[in-house]
Parts: sequence; C-alpha cells; structure tokens
Amino acid sequence: MNGLLDEIPKNTKAVRPDEVLAVGPTAFQHLARTPEILRALQDAYATAIQLTMYFSLATVCLALPFALGMQWLNVKKVVAKAQNAATAAEDSP
Repeated sequence: MNGLLDEIPKNTKAVRPDEVLAVGPTAFQHLARTPEILRALQDAYATAIQLTMYFSLATVCLALPFALGMQWLNVKKVVAKAQNAATAAEDSP
C-alpha cells in the first residue's frame, strides 16, 4: 500500500492517493476525469504491484537456502520411533 501512496503523486497530481485507496483498483475509471489520468493511475498501480512482487520474490530467494539447509524429517517415522521407545521403556523392569 505504501508503494501505491508513493507512486500516485509521481504519475499524476489530479487525484489524491487517499481517494484512490478509497475506491479501489476496479473503480479507477470513475475517479479519473480524462483517459490520461486513468492511464496514470493504472501505471501507478502496476508499478506498486510490481514492487510488491519483487519484494516477495526477494524474500523467497533469501529463505530458500535456509529451508534447503534444514534437516528434513519424516514425521511418521519420528512418531513411530518415539512410540517404540515408550513401549520398550514400559516393558523393561
């Protein structure tokens, strides 16, 4: 949302960012008085979404090596091993 608040004033001064947030992206055509303003709003929205996607992609790329480096366990095997250990402890005097 901050990206949109930053991008709207860069593209057009005809519409306030809070007005755009209030109507949402599906009602840009009702807010814009001219096709040029509509195009500026669409460009600002596309840029804001693009920046959000870049941030998401960077987060995934940074997290992936850590996820691959973690130990992968089969939960069913861990539970079975714990149950076998508990049963063996009960059986032994």
